Amino acid sequence: TTLSILKWEGYEGLSLGKAEHTGTLNISGGTLNVDNNRIVSGEVLFNMKSIVVTDIPAASSKNGKLTNNLLGNNFFDTDKYPQTKFVITGIEPKDADSINISGNLILKGIAKNISFTSALQISDTVVTAVSPKFYINRKDWGMHYRSENSLGDELIRPEIGISFNLTARRG
Repeated sequence: TTLSILKWEGYEGLSLGKAEHTGTLNISGGTLNVDNNRIVSGEVLFNMKSIVVTDIPAASSKNGKLTNNLLGNNFFDTDKYPQTKFVITGIEPKDADSINISGNLILKGIAKNISFTSALQISDTVVTAVSPKFYINRKDWGMHYRSENSLGDELIRPEIGISFNLTARRG
């Protein structure tokens, strides 16, 4: 739904500190299968062409340059891979209101298993999942642009910070 969004953070320099760049990515669809008020399986689709940079004013040429770099083959190569998919492979209860989710993130045609924690609320009509920030390593999906430590301050960290808010109607 339009209430669903992924937020991302990118980092520069040798230490993982404050985010250098931030943005959003639209969740474009998917399914969550619920049985007995528990998610049992599902998949989430992301429109990679919907990447938005939020830390630089939209009208700025720097915003356009960064957005085009992210969309291009240095990073997500969205002309070739316009969609990314996350397929749930496992769910374990963590506590009364949260779960540990694992699944395959299929990005640029490469599937890698990731795990994260999510708060979860399930009502008769809506499923809502909200994650705290977790990290993936872009090099796992072949994105090595400016990732060598020898670059010092010019280094773009391989970690991408991710958090999301997913709201889905129950069928």
